[in-house]
Amino acid sequence: MKEIPAGFVVQVKCNNCTCINGVISCTEKQCDKPCEWSNWAPSGPCSVTCGKGKRTYKRVVDKPAEYDGEKCTGKDTLVKECNAGPCPCEENEEYDDSNKCEATCKDHNNPTGQVATNCQPTCKCKDGFFREGEKCVNGTTCEVCKVNGTVIQPGHTWTKPDGMCQVCNCKLGKESCNEVCNNNTLSCATGERKVLVPGTSCCFRCENEPPKKCVACKLTQQTLSVADLAPALFGCPEAQKARVTVSRCAGSCPAGREVADVWIDGVMNAPSKTCSCCSGDKSTKTSETVTCNGTKHKIQIQQYSGCSCKPCGGK
Repeated sequence: MKEIPAGFVVQVKCNNCTCINGVISCTEKQCDKPCEWSNWAPSGPCSVTCGKGKRTYKRVVDKPAEYDGEKCTGKDTLVKECNAGPCPCEENEEYDDSNKCEATCKDHNNPTGQVATNCQPTCKCKDGFFREGEKCVNGTTCEVCKVNGTVIQPGHTWTKPDGMCQVCNCKLGKESCNEVCNNNTLSCATGERKVLVPGTSCCFRCENEPPKKCVACKLTQQTLSVADLAPALFGCPEAQKARVTVSRCAGSCPAGREVADVWIDGVMNAPSKTCSCCSGDKSTKTSETVTCNGTKHKIQIQQYSGCSCKPCGGK
């Protein structure tokens, strides 16, 4: 150990130590002082002019650590979220600074198939309004259909133009069409002609041709759709597809025709026959079942075993 002469002063950290009468006497100052940071201060404005953005803050070392004091640790830069206030919005919009997703017309028309849209802080449609393109519209507007540039109100029914044989309906923003009476290829029996059913654009049926010459009364068989025989089922796609064979008596005594009777669910359909002495000899009934809009219909057709000239209405 090194000897210190009497009266000699030695510095230990920030204290002075003096040798007095063989004893070291030191001042008692607190020498170890920790580092001190300055307060955080913004280094610039918010990154956006409206809504939520980011802002950078900085700090510096105000006082370095002294002697064995704790040194400054941590970062000198910090990024925080900032809010520059509501953004200006369009009609039926309001600024929403949450991550809630915006409702669209697709969500309104198909609640079970929602898709997350516009979920960041921004201008969003107000409650009761839905995003359609660039605008926010009410639920009724969502439900309209746009067909070839024409706006069609929900629930409206129309027929496709240009003989497309389709009846369409607007429901929840979607155009739904069903094909009806697409029987332009209908083949008529001898002595008959194909004519358009009144009030339709593409439904055809067979009618007597004006007699040009005597035609023998004879039995013919023809394959038709159920809808051809039952006007009540014209709009049923299944009735259009179901094919049945019917007996016809056509000819002249003078010329005329008779078509076998048809029953729908046990009720006779309006007879599609004319008063004629060319009549059929009834034999058996044939049956066919069709389902229209979830309802089953039993179709029964009286078949003929032959045709002969009889008085009008003859059996």
